[in-house]
Amino acid sequence: MNIIQAYPNNSYSYPIYICSELEYLKCEVQKHLTKFSKVVLFVDSYIEEFKSTDEILSMFKSYNLQDTEVIIRRLKPGKQSKSLQTIEKLAQWLLKKNVQRDSLFISLGGGVIGDLIGFLSSIYFRGVSLAHIPSNLLSMTDSAIGGKTAVNTSCHVNTLGTYKHPIFTIIFTRFLESLPERDILAGFAEILKVSLLKKGDLLEKIRSLDKEKIIAKKTTLMEEILSLSISYKLHFTENDISEKNKRLFLNLGHTFGHAIESLQDLKTEEYYRHGEAVSLGLISCLYLSDKLYHTKNISSVRNLLKTFGLPTKIQNDYLKKLKLSKEELLKKLTEIAMKDKKGKKNRLNLVLLKDIYSPVIYITDDQKIIEQAFEKLF
Repeated sequence: MNIIQAYPNNSYSYPIYICSELEYLKCEVQKHLTKFSKVVLFVDSYIEEFKSTDEILSMFKSYNLQDTEVIIRRLKPGKQSKSLQTIEKLAQWLLKKNVQRDSLFISLGGGVIGDLIGFLSSIYFRGVSLAHIPSNLLSMTDSAIGGKTAVNTSCHVNTLGTYKHPIFTIIFTRFLESLPERDILAGFAEILKVSLLKKGDLLEKIRSLDKEKIIAKKTTLMEEILSLSISYKLHFTENDISEKNKRLFLNLGHTFGHAIESLQDLKTEEYYRHGEAVSLGLISCLYLSDKLYHTKNISSVRNLLKTFGLPTKIQNDYLKKLKLSKEELLKKLTEIAMKDKKGKKNRLNLVLLKDIYSPVIYITDDQKIIEQAFEKLF
């Protein structure tokens, strides 16, 4: 087991437990639970049948908590659940269960459940304690780390949100054994992205791997990669929780990727997963970075993405699904991207790379170069 102490010099410091055996965790976790009147486990129904889920739930049920009640609520995954309507329904259910402010909410599932319950915990009775147990690679390395919460509106992802840190996070790597290949690789896109931002061992480690090694999900390898990627994300979020400075660099590829995601119907299965959209966004970012800073990194990054089965081109099926021509899609993507993370005078704050390991904020109101960057995806 590896324990990373997140934000050790701050009042919101908390432990992140990375392990493949729960026996090591039992005593550690029980210490966190004794001060609460109720512990509410919100469980992603997609992972309900996973053996790892049974192990986690059995661990909590085995605790002898004389003054603490453990309650389980199952939730449907999918972006359609990540809404204010779901928040209201859950709040009503919590009131019926007499859940008060001295309670602990635990999200057990993917990024949707983590974002949803994180948001709920930050506003229910003006805030209750929170813990995360992410169940897929994307949530383990990204959404469960850094304190962001959010729900979607009908036409945009993560429109409404807060910042809320957990009191602990458990990265139980055996969840990865049950995940489909596509989910593993989509999550790996975020790991690859953060490896481009900071000099260290992560990018070199990734370059030594291939798709087969990642989808094999070997425990030791995944614990090593997750420990590195989580440490990188903590580096960029430390002392910048609300994205005023270096945390903004974590949005590399996201302005373009979020536009691709936002055009998808949130009520149906997305054509591109978040990590896949980020992969496409990285291509657009590297194109602009090479153009503006006279570097030549797009080819090596594209090849790296392809090595791990990640998309580097927008497929014709995506156009057909949206019922748009290429020209119409480029116009819509550009319009959405230009609304993303505005700075002064309504200009776009875009994360680019002066070179590998050298992220920079590029401020622009030039729609033409944004459209050109999207065009490189065809």
